[in-house]
Amino acid sequence: DDYGSVVTVAIDNDVTLGSDLLLLEQGSTIGGPYQAVARAALERAQVTFGMDSFFIDPSTTRQRDYNPTQLLLSVNNLRKAY
Repeated sequence: DDYGSVVTVAIDNDVTLGSDLLLLEQGSTIGGPYQAVARAALERAQVTFGMDSFFIDPSTTRQRDYNPTQLLLSVNNLRKAY
């Protein structure tokens, strides 16, 4: 739509999070497999977008115990490219 829609996808028990974090630490802009699939689908559909990824550990808020198991993928500012 013309208002910059947002789509959020939560992936529980994501076994690829370790590789996602490693790619992020190495400065990759591609992201892990879920980000790459979403990015490829939107680009193929000629949709412009912004994308953010968040790594979540729903079992704790203590940083020293933090062990993410969920990926939260937020795709925003969706607009059909003309």
